[in-house]
Amino acid sequence: MQRPFKLIKGFGLGVVPLLKLRESLLKDARLTQSYIVLLVGSCLIATSGLLINSAAVIIGAMIIAPLIMPLRGLPFAMLEGDRELLSTSFLSVLVGTILSILVSGLVGLIISLPDFGTEILSRTQPTLIDLLIAIALGESADMPRSALRLEMRFLERRSPLP
Repeated sequence: MQRPFKLIKGFGLGVVPLLKLRESLLKDARLTQSYIVLLVGSCLIATSGLLINSAAVIIGAMIIAPLIMPLRGLPFAMLEGDRELLSTSFLSVLVGTILSILVSGLVGLIISLPDFGTEILSRTQPTLIDLLIAIALGESADMPRSALRLEMRFLERRSPLP
């Protein structure tokens, strides 16, 4: 799928929404320093929230967790057959998942509480409400970007081009 994107861009059709979406997803899926820092930070916050039994801290960690960015690129890449986006997204998700498990496990080993709090125990038996919360959080994380894209599209249509 990489060639058609380059072919279309070569004809000056860079404003095609599908191309903009692909470029945005590819940019968001890259394994960058800010992705790693946000990921480690959110893991430390979430692990601390679990250890002190605080739902508010756990929710705060979910809000800043950057894993949603490369996850958004996976379905698009699979549907379009875009190998570059698929490999970039998959690598970021894989590294992010492994890093999250390592960081959280290390913090758990260092602190080593004798028993689990209710927040940890409730996470071992998720319900449909937990699924609903995860879906809503995922959609909410993308809302500011979607609103900005809609605003930019509106401004592009309203402004006269020379």
